[in-house]
Amino acid sequence: MSSATETFASRFKPAIVLALSCAVLLLLGAHSPAARAASAGALAQQISAGQSRVSALSGVVGADNGHLRRLDAGIAALESRIARIQADLNAKRAELAQVRRDLSAARVKLANLQAYERRARYVLSKQVVASYETGQPDIVTVVLDSNGFTDLLERMAFAQRIRTHDQQIIEAVIQARDRVAAQAVRLGVLEGRAQAVTARVLAERNQIVAAKLTLLNEQMAVTRVRDKKAAQLSRARGQVAMLRHQLALLQAEQAQQASQAAASQAIPGGAGTFAPGGGRAGSDPIPGFAIGRDDMGVDASAAPGAGIYAPVASTLVQVLQNWYAGQPLLLFQFNTPPPGAPSDYWYVAEEIAPVTTALGTSFQAGQRVASFASSGTGIEIGWGSATSNTRTLAGATDPAAAGAAPGTTTTWGESFKSAFGIP
Repeated sequence: MSSATETFASRFKPAIVLALSCAVLLLLGAHSPAARAASAGALAQQISAGQSRVSALSGVVGADNGHLRRLDAGIAALESRIARIQADLNAKRAELAQVRRDLSAARVKLANLQAYERRARYVLSKQVVASYETGQPDIVTVVLDSNGFTDLLERMAFAQRIRTHDQQIIEAVIQARDRVAAQAVRLGVLEGRAQAVTARVLAERNQIVAAKLTLLNEQMAVTRVRDKKAAQLSRARGQVAMLRHQLALLQAEQAQQASQAAASQAIPGGAGTFAPGGGRAGSDPIPGFAIGRDDMGVDASAAPGAGIYAPVASTLVQVLQNWYAGQPLLLFQFNTPPPGAPSDYWYVAEEIAPVTTALGTSFQAGQRVASFASSGTGIEIGWGSATSNTRTLAGATDPAAAGAAPGTTTTWGESFKSAFGIP
């Protein structure tokens, strides 16, 4: 098979399966009962295989979801660690910047002290030269030039202070220069250490960021695989649901044929007889519904929102809000009872969403009276009674019909189907 053919087959496989299934259903009408049973068995096998595939895909998707949760936790832990390391890195960078500023200031101060020392030494050397050229005044000269003993003491103290001050200035400058030089050396060492620590923290952060990127790439890959499997799971579930619906329709058709073959023509306790197949009295009130068993009426189900219609012109005369398992019953009276009908009333109950609960509301034939609700136990529809506790004709004349065994038929259900053409 060519690659183009394989691509076509894989892309349209669900549509091919659906078309083949529909073709099987269309051919069922021409098959014998044995063939119909075989078709039902084939559908059951397909449903079983489809359910196995659904289970397998559910396990794969569940495992991928668990893997993604673990990856999310790992990514979150790395992000938290990156945030802490980034804060530490910012602090280290700020500390390094401060050390560099202090070192720069110390170097400037050292250069100023060195320049001041050079100037001081220059001035002192000039003073020494000047003293040598002009001659140092001896003690005799100082004594002779003094205006008294006090002046003599002041002259001698002044000369001593000048010498001492010059020496102190030079010594202070030398000490300050040495201290600043030592500080500059220490700051240089600190700068080197701070730079090394900053580089180490930066490398650690980059390593964790790389690990996070690896997890993110793995997360994207797992997500792509999970989404692909989830799409396959959705399609498999849809195919199983379609097959189950087809099987339900086939079983309902088989049950209807069996019911029609075994149903009695008489209606016990009724106002007369109504012969199945002897002519319809009105339109199908539940078109498209999957028909279930008979009991007091007809059990049926459909997709949420499916319409339930008045078979003939009728008026809503009673609403029981909790008829069964918290679900309502609507009792209608025929505006003109169909000829030969065993009752002047009909009802629909259980999994319904009424159009209105206003008593006295009239509905024309074919007008929607309710919709199939999104949850419940399926609907029941049949002949009604305004006097029985159950508001059903069967409840008034044949209470045992409420407990009819699955797969059996009752004259109440079969006569109602026949009266209104329910398939």
